[in-house]
Amino acid sequence: MRWRILLFLLCVTISSEAQNTDSLTAADAVVRLNTSFYSPSSFYDFEEKTEKPILIIKPKFDYSLNSGTAISNGVSHVYEGGVSLGFELSTNNKKVDVDYFAGLFGLNRNMSNFSDSTGVLSGVGAVSKEGFGYFAQRIRGRLNWQFSKHFNAEIGNHTNFFGNGYRSMVLGDEMSPYPYLKLTTKVWKIKYTNLFMQLRNLENGISWRDARRKYVALHAIDFKVSENFSFTVFESVVWQSSDTLSTRDFELNYLNPIIFYRPVEFGQGSADNVLLGVAAKLRMDKTFMWYGQLFLDEFLLSQVKDGAGWWANKVGVQIGFQMANVIPGLWAYSEFNSARPFTYTHGSVLQNYGHRNQSLAHPLGTNFYEWTSGAQFQKKNWVFTGRFNWALYGRDKDGNNYGGDIFRSYRSPYNTFGNRIGQGNTHHSYITQLTASRLISSKMKMYFFGNYSWRHVKNEFGLQDEHSFSIGISSRPFKINTRNSSEIRPYMSNDF
Repeated sequence: MRWRILLFLLCVTISSEAQNTDSLTAADAVVRLNTSFYSPSSFYDFEEKTEKPILIIKPKFDYSLNSGTAISNGVSHVYEGGVSLGFELSTNNKKVDVDYFAGLFGLNRNMSNFSDSTGVLSGVGAVSKEGFGYFAQRIRGRLNWQFSKHFNAEIGNHTNFFGNGYRSMVLGDEMSPYPYLKLTTKVWKIKYTNLFMQLRNLENGISWRDARRKYVALHAIDFKVSENFSFTVFESVVWQSSDTLSTRDFELNYLNPIIFYRPVEFGQGSADNVLLGVAAKLRMDKTFMWYGQLFLDEFLLSQVKDGAGWWANKVGVQIGFQMANVIPGLWAYSEFNSARPFTYTHGSVLQNYGHRNQSLAHPLGTNFYEWTSGAQFQKKNWVFTGRFNWALYGRDKDGNNYGGDIFRSYRSPYNTFGNRIGQGNTHHSYITQLTASRLISSKMKMYFFGNYSWRHVKNEFGLQDEHSFSIGISSRPFKINTRNSSEIRPYMSNDF
């Protein structure tokens, strides 16, 4: 433990001149609004090739230090000390991004309960309980190669995000990093992405390194109908590396970039977990955009029409909108997400749609309704954010399978018919988060920030009401839409 503290103190004394000194602009707050459906397809945009190769080296250093109080049936101390060190190397058509994060946390009741039960800190990865609090570290890296105007390849140990929303019903980025290979092809108005991932399934009594492997192959075809409208069709398949009968490891048949996974699955006589979906994006003008996703795990149209609540009608839905610069410096969103019971689950537990005790898609997993809205406003050196989140979700109880846990087999559901969203142990959740950040040193790139969060969750077994307050300094302001980046964001509270 002592070496970790010494390393942390050493890192925070390093001059912040080494960090990225790009200034925060209004456009920086609307990253998602101006990207294609499954953004980011790569973590960089490349300039046109020049005659002479150019090598650019950019060291990175980010930090966040904060301290505060959490009030929930008593008063407790919450704090965070985290540093991220890394570098970027780029030439005309190749770019490398590597970063290491280490942090020591004093978590509020909600976050400590989550970390104790899952062994992870959301957005970071593995977490361990030390004498001073919770310690988490993460190593990420990725190499991007732009072969030509039309072809791009990326390999790394990182996360990916598919969608335009605050959440994704296809692939989010709240989980631990994972090894992956991504191939992107752009021709005419079509953008075709193939993503291959290696994941781990944690089980009780099994270490992180010994956790069983599983794989995901996902492809998405995005068609840009016009400058303002595009739609996407995607398909993914999850399979385990081995079972009681054989060892498969990576299934080479799924490497074919132009096939549909469902026929291949049937042809092999396997019972892999195949999921389908569609998505669309409609930009009304430069300031307003609608978007949505429909995720189909499994369903029968006849059963949907009957409306009898058949357990195997497993569907996820998202619809939302974003607006930017209606008032200069203002970005806002509002979004509804939902998943029926048993969505993302599978008969074989290992083939669920999760990685290291976290969902690959929405952090609530399955069996939920959620409405989330937020706004972000920048005025000179100030950045203000506010979020409100309401959710109704159901969890299993009394040992019965109500479809509220993606890490449980869907075999033997408690009810064959009559299933509804929120069944089981029904939770009503209300979360409010407010932050204010101010640039206090442009030379050192230092922001002072304050945060308040309120989490109110009620279920049939009790009520959890928690208020958290904290203040601190950071190398970057807190931004609602920080996604798939190497920068540090304050971890005052889970937003689910």
